[in-house]
Amino acid sequence: MSTSEPSSHDARAAETSESPALSLEPSSDITTTVEEIEAYITIKAILRDIVDPRRIFMRDMRSYCSILLDDNRRRTIARLYLEGSRKSILIMDATKKEERVFIETVDDIYKVADALRASAQTYLAAEK
Repeated sequence: MSTSEPSSHDARAAETSESPALSLEPSSDITTTVEEIEAYITIKAILRDIVDPRRIFMRDMRSYCSILLDDNRRRTIARLYLEGSRKSILIMDATKKEERVFIETVDDIYKVADALRASAQTYLAAEK
């Protein structure tokens, strides 16, 4: 018998499957928005020329999203603050100094592409 509705097994499988590079903390206090996921994908696209995209992870926290290299919080590339009216991205430089750039839309992340690459390159250079 064929139906157009997915079975409950299919629905459970869809709920449990997630991208290996998307690390979401299970908590009722944390909600990952579409805008945060779009920003994560944008940053992965920007960095793909210098690092395997499978090494870029997102961790959603209550007040921000971290973009990490190798899912390591000591290798933070950027923090996204996308809730509220003052959206911003915080980019870590080679000395772990933070540079905050205010953005209006996720597309504005492309304006800081060079700074994101430099942040990731800092960690990659330490591997050699």
